[in-house]
Amino acid sequence: MHDIGQFNLIVGDNNVGKTTLLEALLIDSTWYQTFNNFAESLIYRNFKLGLKMSDLEFLLSRNAQEKRIEFRLGYLGSEFVHAIEFDWTYLKILFSAETYGNPAFKAEDSLHSAIGINLSLNCPLVPFGKGHDEDLTVFYSKLQKSRVLREKFIEAMKIMIPTLSSIEPSVEENSKYLIIFQNQMDASIPLPLFGDGALKLFRYLVEMAVNQKKRLMIDEIDTGIHHSHFRDFWRIILKAARENDVQLFMTTHNEECIKYFVEVLSEPEMKDFQPDVRHIMLQELPDKSVKAYTFKFGELEAEMLSGNQVRGGL
Repeated sequence: MHDIGQFNLIVGDNNVGKTTLLEALLIDSTWYQTFNNFAESLIYRNFKLGLKMSDLEFLLSRNAQEKRIEFRLGYLGSEFVHAIEFDWTYLKILFSAETYGNPAFKAEDSLHSAIGINLSLNCPLVPFGKGHDEDLTVFYSKLQKSRVLREKFIEAMKIMIPTLSSIEPSVEENSKYLIIFQNQMDASIPLPLFGDGALKLFRYLVEMAVNQKKRLMIDEIDTGIHHSHFRDFWRIILKAARENDVQLFMTTHNEECIKYFVEVLSEPEMKDFQPDVRHIMLQELPDKSVKAYTFKFGELEAEMLSGNQVRGGL
């Protein structure tokens, strides 16, 4: 990909590699965070919970001639990783220890015991279908130190829960879910009962706060969001990313989602966001390679007004 922005909307046909692209961006500038991210991504795909050293071999090519992996991201934000470099051989030795004759690690060793992977670290990927897991409560609890931040969360969440008055971690024993208090109601209600839209918005806001000055990858960002909420949803997401200095990579198949994305960015108060917007279309070529076509906001807007295909695919 070329000419990356801060707000990158990625489209394309099924199985063209949109999710794979997001997972590739999990490579971090530190090997520890990279390994943690890879392990988390396998768990999201229901690969298995008890990850072993041998389970991760397929992530790396044994026959690769390159000794380094390098990404060059076009966005030069405050602390975003612009170039990521790794010694490919070092990764292979750690992941395929038995193959490379390292007696310290065995294929049957657990990833955590062998190299200390900490699965409680945040992985900057929100996969399709991820809702209210235990990590959401843990991350939100950490943000409670700021009254201003908490009030911003409450105001933002009102597009999904108009009567919302406060959000609190549950105090029940052995329970780590969030509870919602509403105006003129004494009883609380667990957040998961408010549906996918409320859960998704809340997770996106928390993840952006946790990943300040970094990048965040969101797969199928429109999932669970009703079209009547798209305008407010996009306004909140883009402003939160700007406030937290987060670089977003977001996939979608939804034409309405793209339509409202363009409409919100055309509003007077949002026009200064436009130079940082990119619409990236992945297209499979006849030789089975995949090419990324990058459009700036003006080009995307023109395509929409002309009625052209903006979702990718046929």
